Formats: sequence, C-alpha cells, structure tokens
Amino acid sequence: MSKRLMLILILILGSVVFILHASEILNVNNKNYKNDNAEKKCVSPNGEVENFNSLDQYNIGSYYYLGVNGCSQNYNKAYEYFIKSANQNNANAQLMISTFYFEGIVVNIDKDKAIEWLVKSANQNNALAEYNLGMLYLEGDGIKKDSKEAYKWLSKAANKNDERAQFNLSLMYRNGDGVQVDQNKSIEWLRKAAENGHIKAMNDLATLYLNGQGLNRNINNAKYWYLKSAKLGSSESAFSLGMIFISEGKYEDALPSLIYASDLGNENAMYNLGLMYENGVGVKADNKISFSWYQKAVKNGSNEAVQKLKQFQ
Repeated sequence: MSKRLMLILILILGSVVFILHASEILNVNNKNYKNDNAEKKCVSPNGEVENFNSLDQYNIGSYYYLGVNGCSQNYNKAYEYFIKSANQNNANAQLMISTFYFEGIVVNIDKDKAIEWLVKSANQNNALAEYNLGMLYLEGDGIKKDSKEAYKWLSKAANKNDERAQFNLSLMYRNGDGVQVDQNKSIEWLRKAAENGHIKAMNDLATLYLNGQGLNRNINNAKYWYLKSAKLGSSESAFSLGMIFISEGKYEDALPSLIYASDLGNENAMYNLGLMYENGVGVKADNKISFSWYQKAVKNGSNEAVQKLKQFQ
C-alpha cells in the first residue's frame, strides 16, 4: 500500500445527544401497524373524538399526523386526538403531546409542559419516553443537567432493548459520565446496541476490534461490523472497510467500498480515491480521474485535497 494513502480509523468518543422527534416516534410505534377498525373510524364523517377509547384516539391521531389510512395530514386534528388519549393516560399519546410542546407543533414551544408530559409517559414505563428524558438530563436541555438521572432513565430504556439508550450508556461507561469508568460494561452495552441495529454502535464496535481496544484484535470481526454498518448507510464504516482491504492488498474489494463511501459524502474516501488514481494503486494511474476525486473531496471539506489540487496547478 502506498504510504501516502491515508488510513483514518479513530474511535470517536463524542456522545450522540438528541431526542426522538414526533415523526420518528410514530415511525417506531406504528411500524408495519394497521388497525382496520381505527381506519374506518378515522374516515367516518360522524366520528367524534370522545366516542373512541384511548388507543383508538392515539391511533387516529397518528394517522392524522402522518396523513395515512384515509386521513389527510392535519396536525390540529392529530393534537385533538392525542390530547384526549393522553388525558386518559395513554403513554404513547403523552409522549406525542410532549414532542408537540418541544417542537411547537400547533402549540407554542413550552419545555416545561413538554417535560411534564414526558415524565408522565416515562413513569408508565414507555421506553421511548425514558430515552428522551434520559437524553434531556444528559444534555441539560430544558431541565438541569444531571448525569445520574440520565443514567437512571437511559438504563430503563436500555433494559427494554432501546438501541439508542444502549449506545449512550456505552458512552457513559467509557467516559465516566455519571458512573465509574468501566470499559467492560461499555463494550457490553455497545455490543447490545450494535446487535439491535444501531449504526454508530456497529461502527465503533468494529473499530474496537480493529484496534484491539478492550477486545482481542480481530480483523474479521471488524470487517463484519463495518460491513453491517455500511449497508445501513454509514459512510464512515464503508470508508474504514475499504481502507482495511487496501491494507491487505485487496484493491478490487476496496474500490467499491470507497466509491460507496464517497457516494455517501465521505471526503476521506474521495481523497483516498484521488491518491489511488494518482499513484496507480489498484487502478490504472489517471491524473484526470485523480483530479476529479480531489475536487470532490475539497467540496466536501478535505483540507488534504486542497493541497493536492495546488500540486496539480
């Protein structure tokens, strides 16, 4: 492998701090879900919100929010059904009302009310609410930052197999945020998150295997997790996989991985493709193609590619 090829495989330890928004929550709760009776009620011209039980009200609110199952998208109608359901202690509806107040959907943004509804939902063991509440405590968004409270709520969600909570627990154990540093527990939660489909967890687990950090170095396991993550759209994983193939001299395998990473906007992949074509590594040397890749890398923020373009002038 050319010494000029740039292998960047660094485990980034920064947390992924965000809460789930309304559309994401509904996509999780209503995935592949359809209630024919609720659909008929939704499109019934005589249907009144009070006539339905809390589950029907929640379902119909979801349909109005998403604009599915015979309901035209109408956030006001969605709120009407959600608030009725929430007042009957439907945890999913309470979570939705919380997001309405967080995001200012048909109501003014009011973080106090948002957190009030979120706590009600979390206290009913709603995993998504527990995750959101934990992340708010972790970030200190609308509520006093409290890593121990964050750990408490994220643990509840993680034990219900929420992969986002599992990933953030892994980071807390790695960084000693609210808990004592424990690399074994960090890896344990990271693995659970990866096995449950968390893309960044897959990438980070692969990097641990690659570098032998807390795990025995295992290139095959690194490839396995990078590939799974790349297939789900991780440009970072696709790039890393490509660079492993290059380090092994498997250029025919590396090229599609780097091109795929480039298609996903990874500037390091673009830069390294430029290097490959400039130096004839695994491909026929071609300065025109090399220049093109450097240009793309620059447009996507590569400082190294800027220097390369200057050399071409």
